[in-house]
Amino acid sequence: RDVVRALADEFIRRADDLAHVYKLLYAVRAPARYARHGEQRRIQLKRQAEHVVDEAGVEVDIRKSLDFIGLRNFSLSFNGALIKSKVHFPEGAREKSRPMQGQSPYLINTGIFYQNENKGWNAAIMYNRIGKRIVGVGRSMGTGDNIVNVPDSYEMPRNAIDLNVSKKFGEHIEIKFAVRDLLAEHVVYQQFQETNHGDVKQINRKYKPGRNFNLNFSYQF
Repeated sequence: RDVVRALADEFIRRADDLAHVYKLLYAVRAPARYARHGEQRRIQLKRQAEHVVDEAGVEVDIRKSLDFIGLRNFSLSFNGALIKSKVHFPEGAREKSRPMQGQSPYLINTGIFYQNENKGWNAAIMYNRIGKRIVGVGRSMGTGDNIVNVPDSYEMPRNAIDLNVSKKFGEHIEIKFAVRDLLAEHVVYQQFQETNHGDVKQINRKYKPGRNFNLNFSYQF
C-alpha cells in the first residue's frame, strides 16, 4: 500500500511568513532494495523485495521574515523531518528487522536569505544534514557452523553548506558567485558488527568530494 500522510492545517500564513506541519502516519508496502551477497572480495548488490514496512514521523516547513529583529530584507527558511521506519522479517529469515534502506532518521535543510531589489543584491547561505542511513543491506550466508553475517552498510551523517551571491548592475548586467559544499567534509560509508569482543566498526569507503566554485557573468539585451 502507498504511504499514507495526514496534513495538519497551515497555522501561519502571511505575506512573508509561512509554516506547515506534515504528519507521516504510517506506510505499509513491499518496496525493492539492494542486498549484499558473496564473499568479502566479491560482494554484489542484488535487487530484492522487502517485507512489511512501518513508517511514522513528522515534517516541519517554515519560512520567516527577520524584520522583527531589525534585519530588513533577510528571511529564514527551515525544513526538517524526523522519521522512524522499520522493515519486519518473519522468524527464521536470514535478515533481521531494521530501518528501511535509504531512509534517514532525520533531515535538516535550513538557510538565511538576503534580497534587496533596490540595490540589486541577492545572497543565501544554506545548510543541509541527513542522518545515518542504510545504503547496502546485509544478511546471513551459509549453513550450519559456516554461517557468515554480512552487516548493513551505512552512509554516515555529513554537514554541507552552500553559498550564493548575485549582484545586478542596471537592467542588463548581473554577476553571480556560488560555492557548493563549502565545508567539504568526507563522505563515509561504514559497517557495524557486534562480536564477542565488542562492537567493531569498519569504514568501507571514505572520500572528499571537494568544493565547487562558480562565477557567472551575464548580459541581458
